[in-house]
Amino acid sequence: MKQGPPLNLLITVDTELSHSRREDLASRLEAVRDRDVFGRTPQGDFGLAYILERLQAHGLKATFFLEAFYGLYAGAAELGSLVELVASAGQEVALHLHSEWLELLDLPRLAGLRGDNLKDFSRQDQQRLIALGLEVMGRAGAGPVKALRAGNYGANLDTLAAAAQNGLSFETSYNPAYLGGACQIALPQPLWQPMRLEGVWELPVSAFRDYPGHLRPLQLSACSLGELTHAITQAAEWGWPCLVLVMHSFELIQRRHLTGLEPRADAPMLRRFEGLCQFLAARRQQVRTCHFAGIATQDLERPQLAAPLSSHPGRTLWRLAQQVWRRLDSRRK
Repeated sequence: MKQGPPLNLLITVDTELSHSRREDLASRLEAVRDRDVFGRTPQGDFGLAYILERLQAHGLKATFFLEAFYGLYAGAAELGSLVELVASAGQEVALHLHSEWLELLDLPRLAGLRGDNLKDFSRQDQQRLIALGLEVMGRAGAGPVKALRAGNYGANLDTLAAAAQNGLSFETSYNPAYLGGACQIALPQPLWQPMRLEGVWELPVSAFRDYPGHLRPLQLSACSLGELTHAITQAAEWGWPCLVLVMHSFELIQRRHLTGLEPRADAPMLRRFEGLCQFLAARRQQVRTCHFAGIATQDLERPQLAAPLSSHPGRTLWRLAQQVWRRLDSRRK
């Protein structure tokens, strides 16, 4: 990597429960939480606590987007324990909102509010939902929250305005690979770098072109280690101010909940995560992992870039081969 201002890398961890088969969630809540949040398997726990421990071992920072409406469903003490776990490890807590939880909540103030994504609500209702989410986070012991990500990246421009109205500094639901689906943040041109929109800084989830006409999100489970490290190296060499990387609390295990098999540690994913941590720890002068609270917004005020990062077809083929092997392995008893 060439020398210059360090690249700010935001490792963002969506810490949430699966909503599949939610009709019997009440009877399965503890088991689903143990699987999806704590990554509990017969081989050990490879979720939230494990991720925090490995980040600390390598001296890296990350932001954990905690699902506030899950806290309304499971109780303040449940969410509070997650907030405390993250904060005690020196990491940042941010707001994650999956509006699917609303159908499971019986609260007068939420009467009539139903929708799969935040974008499905009016700007006024989104403002109310974000305010409620921040209130829940505060009751759970979270300090000042700086950033929001909508569940499923299901946001629009009203979401950004509602975030600003609630005093948030950053929003990070724009995902170029999901545009036209749940993500409806409509802009004249694709957004590759931070932009001030609707009174808030929108930090897009990073993506790269893995083959002509296709974008791949910079997500731990969606990319090979080579693709991840190449994108980070390329962004640093191009002088980008920041990248946003996504992972989930359950990405280091094979959940196997749709097959009826018990969850299992995912050895290739564990190696990938450890490899990424080692890569970043060895390049602190070129890449700075940071929290949203540690971003100097003046560093974000750069001209917008016309093209995304790109990868080599060879890396794409290697990742596809890895994915085929992982899918076959996940079906093995």
